[in-house]
Amino acid sequence: MVRRSGHSESVGYETLDAVSGIHHQIFGSASGEMTHILDTPDGYVVVDKSVKPVLGDTIYFEAWDKYQIGRLEKSAIICEDGDTIEGESLEEVTVIGVITWVITRTRDGEGPTI
Repeated sequence: MVRRSGHSESVGYETLDAVSGIHHQIFGSASGEMTHILDTPDGYVVVDKSVKPVLGDTIYFEAWDKYQIGRLEKSAIICEDGDTIEGESLEEVTVIGVITWVITRTRDGEGPTI
């Protein structure tokens, strides 16, 4: 299953987001690619590094040397595991990009082949 995640079309480069302390920075590769596909336990996600995140977006971010997926809220980031990053802890967050597509595996490989 493929579904498009909501996101803003505005482009940001190096800026502070509406949520105090969240740092958004675009990391371009040597080839200039701004979109990457990441493997997740449930399938894949497409991360667009050129899109500036807005409230409600699902983001890919780095904090404490760990890359994670979370939802950007007014005063916090809600992580996939339900943990919340808020307050001064947001200063440790660097937003890598906005998740624009989610590709979900429909089978785990253990089912019969048709």
